Amino acid sequence: MSRRPASPGEEAPRQNGPRVTPPADTRHHTAGRTSVNTAPKTWTRGRLQDSDLAPLRAPMSGDQLTGAGGTTTAVPVARPKAQAAQVSDGRPKAVGQVGHKEPVPVGRRKAGISVGHSPVRAGHRAPVQAGHKETGESRMKLGFIGTGNMGNPMAANLIKAGHQLTVHDLRREAATNLLEMGAEWADSPREAVPDNDAVLTSLPVPRDVEAVVLGEDGILEGAAEGTVVFDLSTNSPTVVRNLHQVCATRGVTLLDSPVSGGTYGAAAGTLAVMVGGDRATFDRFESTLGAIGSHVVYCGDIGAGSVCKICNNLMSMGIGVLLSEALTLGVKAGVDLATLADVIAHSSGSSRRLTEKFSRFLFQGNFEPGFATALAAKDVRLATDLGREYGVPMDLSNLVDQRHVEAMFRGFGPEDSDAVARIQEEKAGVQLRLDV
Repeated sequence: MSRRPASPGEEAPRQNGPRVTPPADTRHHTAGRTSVNTAPKTWTRGRLQDSDLAPLRAPMSGDQLTGAGGTTTAVPVARPKAQAAQVSDGRPKAVGQVGHKEPVPVGRRKAGISVGHSPVRAGHRAPVQAGHKETGESRMKLGFIGTGNMGNPMAANLIKAGHQLTVHDLRREAATNLLEMGAEWADSPREAVPDNDAVLTSLPVPRDVEAVVLGEDGILEGAAEGTVVFDLSTNSPTVVRNLHQVCATRGVTLLDSPVSGGTYGAAAGTLAVMVGGDRATFDRFESTLGAIGSHVVYCGDIGAGSVCKICNNLMSMGIGVLLSEALTLGVKAGVDLATLADVIAHSSGSSRRLTEKFSRFLFQGNFEPGFATALAAKDVRLATDLGREYGVPMDLSNLVDQRHVEAMFRGFGPEDSDAVARIQEEKAGVQLRLDV
């Protein structure tokens, strides 16, 4: 199939798949590169910006990586071997509903949705089943930086488990409930470090993590030899590996520990926690991480947790795009949405995106995040950039990337990631809504 020539101000498609270039007023962001040696000096942002969708450059051998206390030289990072994964074939029940008229919402009728769970056996160790209940483990003194939609409930569960927290966020009011639960306040990331057993960060984008760890009044400025940092954010594996390298020059151990399960899982303490880094450090804090997640997995060397999280989110966002196409097709071809969703939920096309996510958000017309479209777009971009870095073709993934970029340009960034499906609804002239 022939391609049209690129319009003025538009980039040609990339080698391993088509891409969408932002309009002129944001196009300059695509030239930026997020890397350790260009980190902002201070953590000053509380939300995702267009520039965070810029490609992430892997620091080259010989780059000077600047952090608190000096610089170090980047060295090639060994590429870890892929870990096999086995997925149990759970069949959670979900039903949906539709009509076939365009462009109005289709045939509303009540439909029950039963939420199920399919445990994933990933990595090379069995999962740890833990929660925020009292278990008799030793209590930790912890710093916690970033008490937003995900960080706040995770921090709350750590307090419920008996751990003593010192918290920091750009907005003190974001930690009000935690302070009422007994947490102490730190005026900067640096002040959240001293005398604590570990520091945990939960931040929106890689450059925020860089600023909090390396920047002025950052973690390294308050760290001593032996300090442990768990980054719960969804980060670039390359960025986190080089952050780990800078931290190691100061005797600080950083582990990437991204989480999955959304705000519901964060509140319930049932997140999946994917940890990469020093195994002995993981073993020491494994039960502590069990306060925020029911599936705590050691994934391998530094960066392995981030790779697992990026692959997971790419699958989730890609399935969301494909589901919206399949459902609008079925509805417009005359099948009721409830019937169509119920059949798929009990067939080979079933997924948690259908049975749990769409049922809570898209089918109800509820686009309060949840998991924001801006963060979903960031994660898909991390995946396609990782594919380019490792020379892996990402043709379908780049189409998913395009759809999320389009959603961002339409202003859906602050809304739940199910809002991306509204683009397909508009194009198909079908609205996917249920009375659930």
